[in-house]
Amino acid sequence: EWLDVVAQADGVICISKAVADEMAEWVAENRKPSKRPFDISWFHLGADITKPTSAEGTSAIPKKVLSSLQARPSFLM
Repeated sequence: EWLDVVAQADGVICISKAVADEMAEWVAENRKPSKRPFDISWFHLGADITKPTSAEGTSAIPKKVLSSLQARPSFLM
């Protein structure tokens, strides 16, 4: 039942491409019709220790995501 709740969100960020593919399949088969799009993204688990960890070293995409999360209530799972 928790996937039904997740499917009411704007989208998900999955821990791998395989999970994202499974989520896309589930959404296609089970999500109730909606006028809102449902975005599915994914990332690799782990860390890139050669990249900077300071705020100056972050790219525009994570900054955009953080700004979006800070702008309104968000549910992360």
